[in-house]
Amino acid sequence: MCCGVRTMDKEAITLAYLSDKLAEAQRENRITYSKFLDMQTRSLAQARLAHVPGARALFYGGYPEAERCLCVFVPVCYAIDSAEALAAYYEEREDISPMLVLRVKKDNFTALSHRDYLGAALGLGVERDMVGDILVREDGCDILLLREVANYLAENLRQAGRATLNTEILPIAQLHMAAKSTMEKQVTVPSLRLDCVLAEAFALSRAAAAEQILAGNTYVNDRQIKKADRRLEPGDKLVLRKKGRVRLKSLVGQTKKGKQKLLLEIF
Repeated sequence: MCCGVRTMDKEAITLAYLSDKLAEAQRENRITYSKFLDMQTRSLAQARLAHVPGARALFYGGYPEAERCLCVFVPVCYAIDSAEALAAYYEEREDISPMLVLRVKKDNFTALSHRDYLGAALGLGVERDMVGDILVREDGCDILLLREVANYLAENLRQAGRATLNTEILPIAQLHMAAKSTMEKQVTVPSLRLDCVLAEAFALSRAAAAEQILAGNTYVNDRQIKKADRRLEPGDKLVLRKKGRVRLKSLVGQTKKGKQKLLLEIF
């Protein structure tokens, strides 16, 4: 019960915070933005803000597939009506972009993970909601973060694990996108229900897939879905927290018994 109350309190605080940012944008007729939201909070915000009159909220994480995003409120006087338009706006105005890239390079062959880099940053006292996605490479990583902590991290992030780090602050336009590693997998499911597809995509039993959905760990097109019977369509992107992501690429056909053959793209 306590955990549930704490979760509801957190949600209420977040929604109140976003409402304040929206009111500020409307009152002062300028773009305002939140700190980074995780996928669960973003999904909650999308659902609530969709019913707020005059709320033009765009989610911006520095690149299209970002999991952690800012909620950006854009007054109607700006000709910005999509995340793509917002990204172009900030790329042309680097001096006012709320987000920067911290390029990190390590000086030895020690393998470092997302957790290593994040732990090193948080260990310096930086709050989690000031840091966006971390794109890891063999020689280091790119960390997306709010402008106000960029200089501090650039000056103090000098070690992660056993590796010594060098840092450089760059504009979003210079974000280094690693080549996507994907594979395709053909599966057969009894229907296009979310629990059926999720089970095949992540090698789960259907009951286990349903548990993950009910626990709020599943996202379809960046929205948290808690209904196991949600019907999927070609092009839908599925994310299972801490497991990975897949995209329903296409419907291949049906078996003689009427089951559906699907082609999945696994990231």
